[in-house]
Amino acid sequence: MTVAKTRILNGYITLFPWKIINVKESLTIQDLFEHIVDQYVPQLKEEILENIEVRCSETKEQTGDEVELRCVISDIVSVFGGLFTFHIKIFSDENESQPANTFDILKNAVKERYQPTFIFSQNPKMNDKLKLDILSYISSHKGGWTFDAVSIGKKFIRELSDALWYVDKCGSKTFNDKYTIPVEFSQFVDRFDPVKDKKGRPLFTYDELNFHSQNLTAYFKMSWIEHPCFAFLKPSLIKFTNDL
Repeated sequence: MTVAKTRILNGYITLFPWKIINVKESLTIQDLFEHIVDQYVPQLKEEILENIEVRCSETKEQTGDEVELRCVISDIVSVFGGLFTFHIKIFSDENESQPANTFDILKNAVKERYQPTFIFSQNPKMNDKLKLDILSYISSHKGGWTFDAVSIGKKFIRELSDALWYVDKCGSKTFNDKYTIPVEFSQFVDRFDPVKDKKGRPLFTYDELNFHSQNLTAYFKMSWIEHPCFAFLKPSLIKFTNDL
């Protein structure tokens, strides 16, 4: 277990004072920030963050080295120190007096895309591996979420994998008797082995299918699904969701 001491600043204002936090070995700096926001400063979830800069140092007096959000904390601590300062900039309507600067910042923020991270045991379950494969599929098409929407992306991957796993358990061939799993999604089924799992295949139920359909339908109303980087995903997602 790695120990990190961290704080969050918005300009000269301290939003989260220094606190020692135990972090798992594979946790990234982005994961740490999300954890702090969830547990200690949930009001930040309601804000639009124009910029996040992370600096790591060995002492509080040092400015520290800038590090990327995707870096694994344990790797950074062993080389640069265990003190992390998140310098954030919250979007404000007052910035409209300087439209050029705000536009440039937001434009750059939109360009940068992030993928969520998942942490499983050393022996992940088949449906856990499914989450990683969906994430890899999205990443291979250069899909991703803005930093403030990564948690939504993580929830989406989890709920899409749950729906695919349910169809697979009940029988993708049975599902295809009435509908057709999109070609792009066919790589995510035919993984469940009832013999190996020593379980028979459950029957499809209306309530369970509707549950998964409602979960996925909610994402059609979100702005991220309309972004060009998800153009590869949207048609297959709509068809699969409507067939549930």
